Amino acid sequence: MKERRILKINELLKRTLSEIIEKEIGRESGTLLTLTRAEVSDDLKTARVWLSIFPPSKAVEVLGKIEKTKNTIEKSLNQKISLRFFLKLKFFIDKF
Repeated sequence: MKERRILKINELLKRTLSEIIEKEIGRESGTLLTLTRAEVSDDLKTARVWLSIFPPSKAVEVLGKIEKTKNTIEKSLNQKISLRFFLKLKFFIDKF
């Protein structure tokens, strides 16, 4: 089982990222975008983020927009969450 600290960071990361992505991509894409899961690595250097995008036909397009603004998202995140390392993000589409 993961340490309690990692679980707290995952939840904080999920909440903070959802706010940032809503500001950056959110309503302009014309889709429903939900951050379903965020998992930070044990060394706190990278995080994997899963997104649920509706309608699924626009998922690749929205993921492309997120990848284009990834540096801005990472910068905003690292300003809001103070960790030892600069957190790098990897985005995935959550296929429920």
